Amino acid sequence: MSEQPVREMTEMFRMLEKTIQVSLEECPKDNDDHLRPLLPMLEEKVYDGRCRWEMYENMPIYDTEKLRRHLQGVPELATCPPLHRDMFKKFLYSLGLP
Repeated sequence: MSEQPVREMTEMFRMLEKTIQVSLEECPKDNDDHLRPLLPMLEEKVYDGRCRWEMYENMPIYDTEKLRRHLQGVPELATCPPLHRDMFKKFLYSLGLP
């Protein structure tokens, strides 16, 4: 993973710590267990007793070419604004969190 996403994730978790006033710790990672991040997709029941994998089986693949073509004329829509504390608080509030 490049440096920028790691830095952005670190900043996001620092904002979360300040907002919810709870200290977060990084979980130890086993570099030999490359499939561990996929386990929630197979284990966590998200709807009607089904895991994410079961929910997305046979999902259609949508073409994004038309969308990309239209966004070329409006480049500001194709970029995400940087995450700042106020935006993050609104997001947490929308989830029913502090």
